[in-house]
Amino acid sequence: MKVGMIGLGDIARKAYLPVVGCRPDIDLSICTRNPARLEEIGNAFRIPPEQRFRTVQDMAEAGVEAVFVHTATEAHVEMVTYLLERGIHVYVDKPIDSTFARSEQIVQLANRQGLVLMVGFNRRFAPSIGPSTTEGNQTWPSCKRIG
Repeated sequence: MKVGMIGLGDIARKAYLPVVGCRPDIDLSICTRNPARLEEIGNAFRIPPEQRFRTVQDMAEAGVEAVFVHTATEAHVEMVTYLLERGIHVYVDKPIDSTFARSEQIVQLANRQGLVLMVGFNRRFAPSIGPSTTEGNQTWPSCKRIG
């Protein structure tokens, strides 16, 4: 599967690239505006130069099927909309947006397009997050203190 990763900051480098970058069933492309970081990460994860992009548009045109979006929240709506409108499945770091209305619009767009939109919370299975508790008709994660 052709997968792209947009935004190569700490979360991408520490949590996602080490896992996604070593899977033989994933043909990984990367994208960042920072040319030095693009070269550094590309070399570190042995990503061929033709799969390193400086723009989301160039990455989309290269035929990625799914994309991880690890950018600032302020960029999510525009970027995720662009990807979904081109038929690309999206995994975006939480939150989708700082407003419910724009977040809902993105979810509706994914549904209309018949695409997968996943919102990542990389701490979901961390030891400090326990089983959910229910109060009335609301379900909340239980947090436990470590240490």
